Amino acid sequence: MGDVMKVVIIDDDINFAYKLKNYLIKFNTISFDIEINNYDKEFELYFLDIDMPDMDGISYARSIKKKYPLSRIIFVSYRSDLVFDAIQVFPFSFVRKEKMNEELPMVLEEICELEKDKKKMLKINEQFSLPVNRICYIEKRGSYAHIYTENNVYKLRKSLSNIFDFMNSHFVYINKGTIVNMKYVNEYQKENIILKDGTILYMSRGRRSEFMLSYLKYKEEI
Repeated sequence: MGDVMKVVIIDDDINFAYKLKNYLIKFNTISFDIEINNYDKEFELYFLDIDMPDMDGISYARSIKKKYPLSRIIFVSYRSDLVFDAIQVFPFSFVRKEKMNEELPMVLEEICELEKDKKKMLKINEQFSLPVNRICYIEKRGSYAHIYTENNVYKLRKSLSNIFDFMNSHFVYINKGTIVNMKYVNEYQKENIILKDGTILYMSRGRRSEFMLSYLKYKEEI
């Protein structure tokens, strides 16, 4: 990948922090710009220890999520007994320090796939392709799919199922004729999805469980 991901490692064990840094540098699928114990700026990816003398890693993760909601958090800890406490802040993953060489590669590959998904482009016509991550939702109307972004609506003569198969994992069906990008969901109710711009979309009973499971997984990934 050509882009560089900004990463910070927060850990009171400096030797381990540099061990993790060296591991990331050698990972050739993603390029990382890595800092250690920098608390003063935003990073795309945080590697956090949980049990530190001067800091509760879970509380710090909660503050990161509040301040930088798009940042991803990976807990890296010997304290596997705290995994159930850790998942309350929806981390991207939990890696055991003693199993780092086995568990971390899979986590990094998953991040790589998500980064590739961000760059997907949906072809609207010969002159224009739309970045998938700008699409809020898509509705099927007759022979056309109506594709809604924050500022525009595009029409594409293509089946909803074919479009859905192309989209990334952030998209989910909420009824037979509508798929939504969970990035733009503000909240969900029993029969409705409310987007961040206030748009209300109907969610069918048969799609509720699937949506809730997908949305929880999405919240863990971001």
